[in-house]
Amino acid sequence: MNKENLIGQYQRSHYSEHSVDEDCISISSLPERFRGVFTYRNFNAVQSACFETIMQVDHNVVISAPTGSGKTCMMELAICRLYSHSTASQFKTIYFAPTKALCNERTKDWSDKFKPLGIICQELTGDTGYELTRKALTGDIIITTPEKWDSLTRRWEDNEMLIKTIRLLLIDEVHIIHEPKRGQVLEVIISRMQSLISKSCYMEKSRKIDNDRKLRIVAISATVPNVYDIAEWLSNSDGTTASVKTRIFGEEFRPVKLRKEVLGFAASGPFVLDKMLTYKLMENIIQFSAQKPTLINSRTRDSLLAMKNKLEDKLLAGMSINDRQAIEQAFINCTVSVICTTSTLAVGVNLPAHLVIIKGTLSFNNGKSIEYSELDIAQMIGRAGRPQFDNSGVAIIMTENSCVEKYKRLVSGSQTIESSVQKNPSHYQLIGGEIDRQLALICKRELQLLHENQFALWDTEKDIICSTRFIGLMLVFMQEFGQILAKYYIQFETGLVEMCTAKEDGVAARNALSL
Repeated sequence: MNKENLIGQYQRSHYSEHSVDEDCISISSLPERFRGVFTYRNFNAVQSACFETIMQVDHNVVISAPTGSGKTCMMELAICRLYSHSTASQFKTIYFAPTKALCNERTKDWSDKFKPLGIICQELTGDTGYELTRKALTGDIIITTPEKWDSLTRRWEDNEMLIKTIRLLLIDEVHIIHEPKRGQVLEVIISRMQSLISKSCYMEKSRKIDNDRKLRIVAISATVPNVYDIAEWLSNSDGTTASVKTRIFGEEFRPVKLRKEVLGFAASGPFVLDKMLTYKLMENIIQFSAQKPTLINSRTRDSLLAMKNKLEDKLLAGMSINDRQAIEQAFINCTVSVICTTSTLAVGVNLPAHLVIIKGTLSFNNGKSIEYSELDIAQMIGRAGRPQFDNSGVAIIMTENSCVEKYKRLVSGSQTIESSVQKNPSHYQLIGGEIDRQLALICKRELQLLHENQFALWDTEKDIICSTRFIGLMLVFMQEFGQILAKYYIQFETGLVEMCTAKEDGVAARNALSL
């Protein structure tokens, strides 16, 4: 497929995300059963370029593309690929989204699309109760957050049969692994799933049990410079050196041209800065809105009230659901020109806006002032210039002078994504270039400690494999107290005290927790 022709397709048709073009693949290329999943006749340029990689082979795939380029379709194609070769009840798909709001949105969308095919979608988040959790795990497509899946799979032996049925992992916004909290959890659960599948395959092969179990991973990312690092991380999902396909699309593939501005201001503190930014809002709206809908994101409701009084327009916070829906519809119809919303609401608001203004980059959490996460910034910016409604868009970040360069790197896609788990070697006192070997020595030291205190058994005569990538293949046998520590997340020091107390009192390990 000719890349220049594909780029030209976007340049010729800005308004439609799914414009018909001779270089784009028709929906008729899909098995007839799955054509109803897609509401358009042709895939767009990005989707067409990835079609063969996703639909014809089972490689892991990492796709980096701009907002609005139709990346969700890639995951839908991967689902079609899986269930075109198996029944829905035979294998499961796990979809990871960084927020509950996105999980809810995806569940509604995919339930409508896949339920007619007998493929059941279930939502599993922190809001899901115990009984509904059991029901969610029966779904063919489980839509969840990294945090919820982490809590579920830490006790993976309780869900071993579930783990064995998983064939497809879909990772939305994989670039959030760069974030300190969200990123750590996502990185851990993906590595855990790779390890569990590898361990299961290894054990079955050792018992001469034939299996064709392979875990496919499809990861979607915003535009970042080091996508190949993410691809390398995902290259061993089945315990082998399986190849991973990487597809990268630059800003020229964005269906709606988006102008991004980062404006810096000097102020003596966050409250003074907030008042200054409120004062500057109107001139930015006049300059950049082109008299089209504008969405303003601010950190607090009090700040929104100040903006509402200044702008004399609509406030989207503290409203009833009916009032909010009415305002949103009026915004779509352009009878309301400006909506002011908090950053929390903005993440769950999918409104078409020509201009998006992020008024300040700080938010308050538990009385502390913290910067927005990169995911929050990206989602707010992503509301500008939606393909179905506009042919251009503008996103403005208003921040203090010291943060300007940081946000310029972020919006340009030039900020390198690093591991949140291993990005701080100094915390573990790691020095020099042999970090893998030093991490292996840390693992050996901790295993030795567990062994000496009768929490675990392992062959201390064998030197640990000097690569953390293969540590999961070592055979470590947990003793009864060690199993209790792992299952109930008990700290080592606490477990040591409880074990000593239980032994002195002659209490069995399984009854120690009731003391």
